[in-house]
Amino acid sequence: MKPQFFPSQLVPALKETFKLIKEHIVEIILIISFSALVLYCLNAIPIQHSLLAISDMRILTALAGVFIYIVGSSLLIILILKSEAGLSASFFQTAHYVLIRLFPVFFALLFLYIITTVGFLLFIIPGVIFSIAYSQTFNFALIEGDGPIAALKKSWQITKGSRRQLFNIYALFGFTTGIPLFLIALCISIIFKSPVYSQYLMTATTSIIFIVFNYVLWKMLKQKGT
Repeated sequence: MKPQFFPSQLVPALKETFKLIKEHIVEIILIISFSALVLYCLNAIPIQHSLLAISDMRILTALAGVFIYIVGSSLLIILILKSEAGLSASFFQTAHYVLIRLFPVFFALLFLYIITTVGFLLFIIPGVIFSIAYSQTFNFALIEGDGPIAALKKSWQITKGSRRQLFNIYALFGFTTGIPLFLIALCISIIFKSPVYSQYLMTATTSIIFIVFNYVLWKMLKQKGT
């Protein structure tokens, strides 16, 4: 029987997450700051001086956000993997690998988005189930080099028997990290008087913390399945 994955593992998962964040804080700050700055600059482009309509700018900003999320998250996870494995690959080699995996990861996440969206349209509960079942798609597509379909299949398999526990862990994670991040973003918006930039900063920070947390869960699930 496949070992169960209990919510009590939230604490060690969080400890490991923030340990990795501490070890890679410089890279994380650079990725978060750059991501928030690019999105802020795109949002600040005057529409009257742009060749694009408002709707086009929103699409452009959304696509830029997805691209930045994939590249930044992939780069961070590969840097963490390189550090854990004691590899001496250069930054350019790391970036090259991330770029090679960019489109497979993108399409894996696109399929994941389509599946979960359809699930949420079917009375919400299927969407929750799909989002948990396919939560490790990104890690399989990036780390193990799987194609989109193979990554989805592996995520479904590795989370089988642990989805209720994973739901509890993700819910507790959102509660324990969401409130502090919201308060920090509120303080930033008051200090710098830029609620838009603080919103992008919070979004980028939340995404990075979640991607590291999800990577830790992926490792724990892999260990449980062996």
